[in-house]
Amino acid sequence: MNIIIEKSTKQALELQLLKNHLRIEHHHEDEYLASIIDMSTELLEKNINQSILKKKYQYTLSPHQSETKIEMPFDNICEIVSVQSDNKPIQYSATQNNHKTYLIINTTNHPIKIEYYAGIFEENQSIPPDLKYAIIQISKNIYDSCDENILGSQYIKNTINSYRKLSIN
Repeated sequence: MNIIIEKSTKQALELQLLKNHLRIEHHHEDEYLASIIDMSTELLEKNINQSILKKKYQYTLSPHQSETKIEMPFDNICEIVSVQSDNKPIQYSATQNNHKTYLIINTTNHPIKIEYYAGIFEENQSIPPDLKYAIIQISKNIYDSCDENILGSQYIKNTINSYRKLSIN
């Protein structure tokens, strides 16, 4: 199981950009729109298998999942903070292959807890326009509830395909 334990304070898309795109001038939906931006960003991240903004994650494997080579769930791992089993540090080594990170450990009969940072961009870096536009389009689809397939547009699919290893049609 992979959970976020420390999130960026910045959103991947500025609220005003979404409001401008949706032609919303009032402020009473700002909190709702901000939550839509978060949902859209998470959906995009799941589809490209990468965190857009740097976040701290905790990844836990149950004992029957414990292997000698563990494939980390996200690409572009920035830093591995700790690897523990039964609340004790475990010796490990890390290897990377095509932006994918693998941990090599000795097998254990206890759950393994890994804390790490992953993300393409730091908080102070600018998000590329294609990712911002994909977040806007996904957010618009959620806000309008106009499409059951919120990843339906070809533009969103092309953007996702440019950031992931496998393509979707």
